[in-house]
Amino acid sequence: MKTLLFFRVGAVASLSPAAASACTLCYSETAQKVRAAIFGADLWQNIGLTLLPFLVVLLIVALIYPGIPLLKRRIEPPQEPGPTQETTL
Repeated sequence: MKTLLFFRVGAVASLSPAAASACTLCYSETAQKVRAAIFGADLWQNIGLTLLPFLVVLLIVALIYPGIPLLKRRIEPPQEPGPTQETTL
């Protein structure tokens, strides 16, 4: 019970705005250069290149999970004998 209380207090304390405003890294010259490089003219290229590996993995899973249609062996189920004209009751 004490451990759970400790984590709750820590979570609430970490969300306080005082902790965020104490960080001077966000306003440094280096931070401004990094922000300009990330959110600059090539923002959509950065987003696309970040998402590309996830899309490739998703495509691979989508092909493997139901089976690759081109590689599936086409085995037809055996046909049950149906009624013929010679069958009489």
